[in-house]
Amino acid sequence: MANNGLFEVGNLLHLVRADVKHGFDILVLANNREPMRKIWSYLKPTIFIIALIAIYNIWNYAINGSPTLAKLTDEYWVGYYGNEELEELWFISKFYKADGVTTMIALSDVSLSFVFGKSDNKHVDKFHVEINSRDREHATLTFSLEGIGPVFRANQLYYGKKYFFGPLLNGDFNKVLRKNLDKSIRGVSIDKMNGDYVNFELGQDMLANELLDFANSLVSKDSQFTSMDELNDYFEMNRR
Repeated sequence: MANNGLFEVGNLLHLVRADVKHGFDILVLANNREPMRKIWSYLKPTIFIIALIAIYNIWNYAINGSPTLAKLTDEYWVGYYGNEELEELWFISKFYKADGVTTMIALSDVSLSFVFGKSDNKHVDKFHVEINSRDREHATLTFSLEGIGPVFRANQLYYGKKYFFGPLLNGDFNKVLRKNLDKSIRGVSIDKMNGDYVNFELGQDMLANELLDFANSLVSKDSQFTSMDELNDYFEMNRR
């Protein structure tokens, strides 16, 4: 009888030890899972937003197709290039496209081609423009001059595309997921000028009735345009 009692006590202690070990294993497993739960709790909102954006982009692509390049031709563009060391040089420009080749004629006070000794025309630069639209976020435009090579590289957002991260990171919350209507072209020089890179920007923010006065201010010492027709003819002549 005594042996039976000891045997039962031994079994009871064995069960207690097993329960304690099992409980300890569960506790260790729970503690190991706790950091993962915290990480997952942080990741869930991010994953949700990314998934939402992906779904939206798929839907937007299905409805609207590929991003659309802003129209460059048939409009005048006002731009400048410069930096802290180099005074901003303003110009009026116009894009032309023929036989698949895009060019930009720029009218300024002093042309880059003239400064670098590559042209006798003091006021006109003729840029060859290469447009790369493989990136789905923006198009990249490279502006080259004959005898000089690539001078500026700039980006242009797709017209009508709805952007999320860009406006969000810039604090432009009213532009988040709204159609982009900004045609501006912004970039920098490919090489340094006067020891630093030069900012480059083009836009369409000048009224038509101001263009003639501005053009005359650029060439004031050499000639004057009396009408927009004369200005148009001047650009047409220099594109050839």
